[in-house]
Amino acid sequence: MTVPSFLNNYEYNSSNKEETADIPVYKNPDVPIDQRVEDLLSRMTLEEKVGQINMPITGPIRKVAGSEEKGMEQFIMGSLVKGMGPGGGFFAYARGIDEGAEQKAKMINGWQKMAIEKSRLGIPLLFIEEGTHGAMFPGATIYPEGPTIGSCWNTDLVKEIYSQAGHEARIVGTHVLNTIVIEPIRDPRLGRNEEAYTEDPYLSSCIARAIVDGCQGKDLTAPDKAIVSFDSAIQVDPSYGMAMTERHISVTASFNSANTLPVSGMYRGNDIISTMRAHISLKKSN
Repeated sequence: MTVPSFLNNYEYNSSNKEETADIPVYKNPDVPIDQRVEDLLSRMTLEEKVGQINMPITGPIRKVAGSEEKGMEQFIMGSLVKGMGPGGGFFAYARGIDEGAEQKAKMINGWQKMAIEKSRLGIPLLFIEEGTHGAMFPGATIYPEGPTIGSCWNTDLVKEIYSQAGHEARIVGTHVLNTIVIEPIRDPRLGRNEEAYTEDPYLSSCIARAIVDGCQGKDLTAPDKAIVSFDSAIQVDPSYGMAMTERHISVTASFNSANTLPVSGMYRGNDIISTMRAHISLKKSN
């Protein structure tokens, strides 16, 4: 993939601090995070809020705009679709770049430069990749699928695998590894059983803890963290397995309820940032 001319020779450093006395509250690293969030939300229009919850693959964007480069620029600036402001980020972007880590980082950093310096509020982009058996883009280390990893019964090894996967993700500018299927295998009809780790809920909870510790570490405020986003298909009571781990989940995304129980309440008490529900429940036929 050829680097667009406007993306060349740019190195993005997320730790750079603004050198102006007029810095907005939401951009001031010395202000508590809650205050920064409230300040940013108060400045956002409805269109900008809609844009920030959109993180698509680039294929549909290319169809709308006629080219990937043009479409991504319009998406970042909020001019691609009427009623939607600057987009929140991209899913599986690094997967489409066949060149090495340096080229991926240069491309991603260039888009970040555009979002931060040219969009109205300068909100950075979120880049997400799949991580079912390592960071899933060209050049990343390929590990075995879930059942093979689970069958090793070695959580130290699992932690090491996902520590390396998270490191490789951050090298190219990726922030989140998702579709890591942590639900215990319960029904052979589920298409994602080959990505899950085990049918044992306790082992599943231990693997979840090892993945979080390996990829995210103990301190999410430290720089260069790749966040884990677990996938759960809800074959059974969704608290089954995850409730057995002592980890603390601070935020749960994408879930509403399952089996009449509020899923968000089930995941409290673990260090997991997000989950993704990809399938509906499999129900027994009459």
